[in-house]
This record gives sequence, C-alpha cells and structure tokens, in this order.
Amino acid sequence: HESIFHKDCPCVVPFSLHKIPKEENERLKWQRALHRNDLPKNVFVCSTHFIDGRPTARNPTPTLNLG
Repeated sequence: HESIFHKDCPCVVPFSLHKIPKEENERLKWQRALHRNDLPKNVFVCSTHFIDGRPTARNPTPTLNLG
C-alpha cells in the first residue's frame, strides 16, 4: 500500500504480513511486482496480495490488488 497506517489498511482481517526476501534476485522480483524503483530495507506485503495467501514455491511474488 501507499503510505498508510495499519489501522487504515483496507485489507480484510485475518491477514498476515510477509517480509520481502533478502536474496537479491527474489527481492528484485518483488520490487518489479510492486511497481517500485527502490524499496526500503524492511518491507512487508499483506497476504491478500498473494494468490495462495502467502509466498509459496508456486506463487512466490505478490500479484493481486497491486493498483
């Protein structure tokens, strides 16, 4: 999401947050998926943005509702 606070997040509860991978290739995939040129060190993505509700081997990057 853009710069909004957790309490203002439109994501439906229950949801979980997933930290962007540290491995450079995976991090770049997430960065492209999020349509960002750069990312801060600590980025979390809500489970509603993943096909399986979390990063999985089959669907490792966020792809849903990314605006």
